[in-house]
Parts: sequence; structure tokens; C-alpha cells
Amino acid sequence: MIAPDGYRWTVAAVLLVAVLVWAPLPYGSVTPGGELLVRLAACLLLGVVLWGAASWRELRPVVWPAGAVAALAVLGWLQAAPWPAGLVALLSPERLRIERLAEQTAGVAPAGWVPLSLAPEVSRSTALSIASVAAVLLAAAAVGSRRRGRRWIAAALFAGAVLQPAAGARRLLAGVPEATPGSALAEPTNRLIGSFVHPNQLALLLEIALAVAVAVVWWAWSGARRRGPDGIGPGHLVGAVLLLAALAVSLVLTRSRAGILGAAAAAVVQSGALLVALGFRWRRLAILAGGAAAVGAVALTVLRRPLGRLLETPLGELVWAQRAEVWSETVELWTRFPLVGSGLGTFADGLPLVESAALTGGTWLHAHNQWVELLATGGVLGAAVVAVGLVALVRRLAAVLGSAIATEERAAALAALGALTAAGVHELFDFSLTAPANAIALAAVCGAAAGVPLIQPLRSGPRPDRGTDLSGSPAGDGGRLPETPR
Repeated sequence: MIAPDGYRWTVAAVLLVAVLVWAPLPYGSVTPGGELLVRLAACLLLGVVLWGAASWRELRPVVWPAGAVAALAVLGWLQAAPWPAGLVALLSPERLRIERLAEQTAGVAPAGWVPLSLAPEVSRSTALSIASVAAVLLAAAAVGSRRRGRRWIAAALFAGAVLQPAAGARRLLAGVPEATPGSALAEPTNRLIGSFVHPNQLALLLEIALAVAVAVVWWAWSGARRRGPDGIGPGHLVGAVLLLAALAVSLVLTRSRAGILGAAAAAVVQSGALLVALGFRWRRLAILAGGAAAVGAVALTVLRRPLGRLLETPLGELVWAQRAEVWSETVELWTRFPLVGSGLGTFADGLPLVESAALTGGTWLHAHNQWVELLATGGVLGAAVVAVGLVALVRRLAAVLGSAIATEERAAALAALGALTAAGVHELFDFSLTAPANAIALAAVCGAAAGVPLIQPLRSGPRPDRGTDLSGSPAGDGGRLPETPR
């Protein structure tokens, strides 16, 4: 890969850090200018990584996840491209019917070539944003293959997240309306927004950072107990806990129901992953349960008012209100374009085809469920591509958590598993991953963790010792070497 002390590695690391810190500030980079800069930075990052890489084998840990994301971007381009009408009739009969109806209404001759997407320009733009995520995933794996790179990525993520309460505190205290690019909502808000368009978008960034902070706390606690060569002491643990608390309070102040549920799910998955990776022990389970109970008690007591929006929301209102109607109609939209979808990013263009009277008059740019929206706009083909990428990524992260060189490497996998879980649960009720800042933050965390080298048994010699100490680090080298000598 890129030599850790070489200028190419440094250029890639510095550029990735700069993007992670800067991207959240201009409305989460959802503006045209912000999107353009993120795309340019992603292209530059990919160029630097490929320029410094010795061979494609060095990027093997993220080939399948990044390849799946890139394939989804290619699908968007193919949807936007014109195809012979006969082929469109096979792949998407509904799309051809809509095109012929529009031509009859306009009184023009039938076109011989028809795009699969309802809005080709939108699908092309969405494909570019998705391709940027694939580039960041590859770059993060290259930078994160070294400890220094992973630490820089974590620091950049924390810096970007910690800046948000400072950016939104003034508006929160003054009750200033939620700001959007070019407009503002009429009603004041008592929710933390930061520099994002909506509190839910900020919540997802905080969830990702919170999952990383949980892993840092575990790493610092393990290091402080072992008094290892890294010089980790109680001061590091205290600092990590304070950071975790600050991020948790900021998340609660967003009053995002999806955000709080996502963070809770991430905590459960991370706790379970630790129990599995380190070996199930009743003592460890008791410690985790006691810690969770203590945190929950403090949250319910001190943060009762901010948590009220979640605690006081009836389940029926949360699940079966108007959003449930949108989800149902999104599924109906998918049934009209089952194989290749209506076109990535075209939900707003496709919803009027199935919109009921109950939703008429509202503005629904997204389905408030990115999984169902992906099925409708990308079809079975797009959903299958994403599923393959997610399975490959989770398998790699599980391998890192179970076979990494030391606790710090395992903490990277723990952070990525938590971030992935938080984002997956959050997107069941929202569309915050459409903000480029959130998408590249998740890609950076997952790519850096997937790029961690594993330890494997030698072809000959003694049987590897798979024991671990109390911190989760290998008890000894046991005849094992890093996955890829560097």
C-alpha cells in the first residue's frame, strides 16, 4: 500500500481528515456547491490511493464492499442512459408505458430509445454521489491500514461532531427557526440542529461518532488495565468517557427519535459483539448490564425533558401514522418497477404515480425509510447489490474483531459495527444518509476498520494459540503473523 511514512500516504490521510472535518459544516454538504466539493475531494483521494498502491491485492479487504457501492453507482448511470425501446419493454414495462403516454399527450412520434429512469439527470447526480462514497471507502482502507491513520480518522470525526453543538447552541437557546438552504421553517425549534438542514441529519453524524467513542472507551479501559506499551492510563479513559458523554448529550438534544433508537441498537450490537469476541463470561455480562442500567438511569433522570419526545410518542403514532402510508405506497411504486427500479434518486418523481388522496398536498421528497426507497428506485437489482456489499463488510469486520493483532485494532471493528448498526436502524425511519457528510463519515469509519490487517497461522510450526487476555488482545503471537506483511 502507500508507505506509512511516505508523502503519498500523508497526502491521502490529510485530505481525508480535511473532508471529514469540513463536510458537515455547509449544511452537511447537501447544497450543490457542497456536493461538488465532496465529489472532487473523493476523486482526488482515489487518485492518490491508486497512485501509491503497489497492487490491487493491497485493497483486497474492501474490494467487495467498495465494489458493491460502485456497482450501485453504475446502476444509476445505466438507468439514466437511453436504451432500445424493446429492451425497456422487457426490463421495465411500466417505464415504457409512461413514456408512450407522455408522447401521445405531447403529440410526438414514439422514441426508439428510452431511459429506464423517470428523471435521468437526477439518477446521474445520485450515481456521482454514490461513487464518491465508494472512493472514500477505498481511501479510508488505505489510510486506516495503519494505527496512525485510524487515529486521525477518529479525531477528524470527533472534531466534526463536536463542532456541531457549538454551531447550534446559539440557535437552540434563542429558539431560532430551523435553517435550510434558501429558506427557513416558520416555527421555532427546541432541537439541536448544528450546521445541518434538519436535526435528524445531525443525529446520524452524532450516532456514528458515538459508536466510535464507545469503542475508544473500551480500548482506553483495556489499555489502562494492562498498562501496555502505548502508555494508556486513567487520563485517557477519563477523556474518552467525557467525550462519550458530550456526544450522547448532544444526540439527545437533537430530540431525534430515529437517532436515539439507532444509538441504542448500536450499543446492544457492540455489547453483544464484545461478548462473542472475548468469550462469554457472566462477569462481563454483569458489567455490561450494570453499566447499561446506570447510563439509562442517569439519562432518564437528568435528560428526562429532551428524551420526552421519544418516551411520550405512542407506538401507533410512530409506526402507523402518515409515514406508514408513505412506506406502503413506496412498496407499491416498487411493484411497478420491480427489476431495475424507477431510477436512483427519483422517489419524488415516482410517488405521484401511486400517491393516495391521504398524502396529496404534501411534499414527500423521500420515503422516510431508505431501505424501502432503495427497493423502489433501484429495484431488486439495486437491493441485491447493496445486500452483497453489506454481507461482505460485516464478515470482514467480524473477522477483524475476532482475529486482529491487538485491542486497538479490534476497537476499530467494534466502532464500525456500531456505526453500521446505528445508520441501518436510523434509516428505517429517515433519510439522513442522503447528506454527503453522513455518508462519507460512515464510509470512512467502515473502510478504516475493514483495512485493519488480520493475524493468520503460519503454514508450519506450532498450532496457533487463540487465547486472549482480559482486554481482548491475543495472549501471544502463537505462530501468527499479520495478514499482509508491510
